[in-house]
Amino acid sequence: MVNNKESLALALFEYATIHQEHPLSTDNRHELTQWRKLVTYGVTIGELNNVPAEIVMDTFLYAYRGVMIWSHVLNFQSEVFEHLLDSVRYILIKNYNK
Repeated sequence: MVNNKESLALALFEYATIHQEHPLSTDNRHELTQWRKLVTYGVTIGELNNVPAEIVMDTFLYAYRGVMIWSHVLNFQSEVFEHLLDSVRYILIKNYNK
């Protein structure tokens, strides 16, 4: 997010808007599945809060992708990125205290 000058986010977004069914759809489903498994595992072993993995990961990943796109348009301060990371930590990590 911070190093958006080297990011392919805009190119991927443009590509996705042109092609209805594209390889990124498959990649996205795979990525969501892997992250959900990781969160579910963390909840199972007690390292993460008991959160609904599917809801949390959809929210995080789509918000992250939105920030990737908007970081090309808006000049985000570094504290915005820290706030985003902290929000993930507060939701997922048990007893997280900054």
